[in-house]
Amino acid sequence: MLISLDDAKRQCRLELDDTSEDEHLTVLIEAAIAKIENDTNKQLIAVDQTPVVSTDPDSGAVVPPYQQQLTPALRMAALLLISHWYTNREAVVTGTIATTMPLAYESLIQAYRDLAVG
Repeated sequence: MLISLDDAKRQCRLELDDTSEDEHLTVLIEAAIAKIENDTNKQLIAVDQTPVVSTDPDSGAVVPPYQQQLTPALRMAALLLISHWYTNREAVVTGTIATTMPLAYESLIQAYRDLAVG
């Protein structure tokens, strides 16, 4: 797992020895990683892994890796999503005013986006 349960618990300000939310946090971790992968069009890999570079069989051209190491910025983006989803478990909240925090998720992943055309 790219984000540990303990890291997610710290971000959500939960006691590390409390296991009552472990199943829910595991789902949130997986969802956050999937969201970042979808938004960047790259598979996230551990920092100690090397992205796989391949060659196009027809042209022989090097194909850029569609993998991205989990940098500190992407790790923080995942933790922000996890804690946000943990705190806000409903799709709609009524009676409140919400604003997006500047320099949050979007700005953390912006540099890693690989836009696909077509």
